[in-house]
Amino acid sequence: MSFVLRLLAATLVATTALTAPAHAAPGEAAARFEQNLAHVPTHVVEGEVVFTDAADGTVAITGEFEHGFGVPEPTTYRWVLVDDKGEVVHDLTKELQAEIVVSPPAVEAFEVTFPATVKDVLGLDFVVYQEIDLAGIKLLAETGRTVVKRAP
Repeated sequence: MSFVLRLLAATLVATTALTAPAHAAPGEAAARFEQNLAHVPTHVVEGEVVFTDAADGTVAITGEFEHGFGVPEPTTYRWVLVDDKGEVVHDLTKELQAEIVVSPPAVEAFEVTFPATVKDVLGLDFVVYQEIDLAGIKLLAETGRTVVKRAP
């Protein structure tokens, strides 16, 4: 298989949507990022985030990541919730960059809030991007994507 086809296959595997864990409580939704061990690119996000409705009308996001973060600077990463058309519904970058601690290859446990409800985020894709510099050109590389789902 050529290098380009292997890279494309690895990218497709890395962005496959996965189901949420079955242990989420009724007022919660979750997004689980996992690696496919058959094709493990260098930086693929692995971890879990949980979205919980808060009494003040916001959503609390708690989580941590075990793998996929190679650069310790939080401003290197972008965090967004996108709809099925690829439109950004919620950009969580500012909130998460202010709170996360990246200890490569992991992100330590964190909690942030943003104005929404769990119902607003169900079915959206939670996407993690890493800013990379390619010969002086700044690009965003998608390093993780999964669907936010309510547990049955």
